[in-house]
Amino acid sequence: MYVLVPSRNNFILILILAYPMNHLE
Repeated sequence: MYVLVPSRNNFILILILAYPMNHLE
């Protein structure tokens, strides 16, 4: 994983990447 920098771009990117991973099952 990479260091989470306090920025909106990273936060949105994490949401976009994490959403499908959490809803695969």
